[in-house]
Amino acid sequence: MTASAGRSTTGAEAAAAVRGARALAERGLSSSLQHAAAAATHPEQAEEGTRSAIDLLHRLADLGLAGWADLIVRPRALGLGLGLGLGAEGAALAADNLARICAAARESGTRVTTDAEDAAAAPAAARLVAGLRAAYPALGRTLPADPDRWAADPRIPGPSGREPGRSTAEPLAAPGARYRLRGADHAPGLAAAHAGRRAADLGFVRALRTLMPGPDRLVVATGDPRLLEIAGALAAVSRRPAESVEYELPRRVRSGDLRRLRAAGARVRIRFAVRA
Repeated sequence: MTASAGRSTTGAEAAAAVRGARALAERGLSSSLQHAAAAATHPEQAEEGTRSAIDLLHRLADLGLAGWADLIVRPRALGLGLGLGLGAEGAALAADNLARICAAARESGTRVTTDAEDAAAAPAAARLVAGLRAAYPALGRTLPADPDRWAADPRIPGPSGREPGRSTAEPLAAPGARYRLRGADHAPGLAAAHAGRRAADLGFVRALRTLMPGPDRLVVATGDPRLLEIAGALAAVSRRPAESVEYELPRRVRSGDLRRLRAAGARVRIRFAVRA
């Protein structure tokens, strides 16, 4: 199938996403397109979500934007949720669908990252990525900002009641693997009243301290200026090469935060959702 054939997404959402990515590229900014498809409840719905994601990749490639955009896909939208009730069927379907998306991304020069799932689906999502990394080493995985939930991925050391740190028995993954650490985007002022904010932020910092010293590529996805500052400091202490860490900001990021990151020479991309 050519890049222009077999379109499965013709709605305004896909067109708007491409326009948004193009506008950012014209400003010298990369983008993360979060493919917001619903969790599939039957194979046909998983197929629709897969075709929609591939269609978006083709649209980006058609306009020369593939190198400027990453695509974030939800494993449940590709059929993984079916496996939670139907044994290996959903897992196999999701693996096949994700492989199709990864193949289309590699052909067009785009990267794909799986989004984080809830606790019930996290182990299956970790196995899904691990099973495809040999064939598609550029495939990234989103980690929740809570190291206690990383036990679902056998390649990632969890804190186990201690200060998290790099495991000496097994590295996070082969050098060059990519992880996206996603934190909550707190609203200034109002979010400070939330009792869970401090715990969430501490979890994010613990996660950064675990990931920064490693050889893996890291995407720090948060709009919180304090967490961005901490991430930058930890990257400097860890002597991370500049090209091995990126900062993913929400679309409504404060202009001052964006200017500071760009002035420091950081690799920055802007995230926005694309409804499937």
